Amino acid sequence: TSNRSESLGGMDIFRTDLLEDSTWSDPVNLGPGINTELNEESPFLSPDGKRLYFSSQGHSTIGGFDVFYNEILDDGSFNEVPVNLGFPLNTTDDDFAIAPTGMDGEGVSYIFAQSKVDGYDVFKFEMIGRDETPVEVAMDETPEDDLAEETSDVETETQVEVEIQPEPE
Repeated sequence: TSNRSESLGGMDIFRTDLLEDSTWSDPVNLGPGINTELNEESPFLSPDGKRLYFSSQGHSTIGGFDVFYNEILDDGSFNEVPVNLGFPLNTTDDDFAIAPTGMDGEGVSYIFAQSKVDGYDVFKFEMIGRDETPVEVAMDETPEDDLAEETSDVETETQVEVEIQPEPE
């Protein structure tokens, strides 16, 4: 994301390609199927390379930032209107990032960050079909050694220790 002079508004999402000589092409704005006059951030390409997920303030949102996706068409362009992931992933708060945590034969697990007054909430979920029934996914499925034991407090920028405990059964 960048607020380059080629942006349609605030922060826009651009793409660049790795060329045969190992240099990068000039950035290209992804256009109005992705970018608006407001801000777009946190792009993520689906594991199959067919969808671009991103957060936007400018498309039809429930709150500030909502998470959307748009299908990547055969010619590399996008549909005119992206799809809002909807409630409960999007809320009246700012909803930002979506990223995979692992893939297996059954699907892909994702981590999702949602802004709150005093920080962020982080959720784990799996993508399912529209006609399927959601089921809970426990956060403790991630091996403890994959989770940070120290982090920085965003406001004070000081290191804090985090105790990781499995969810009660």
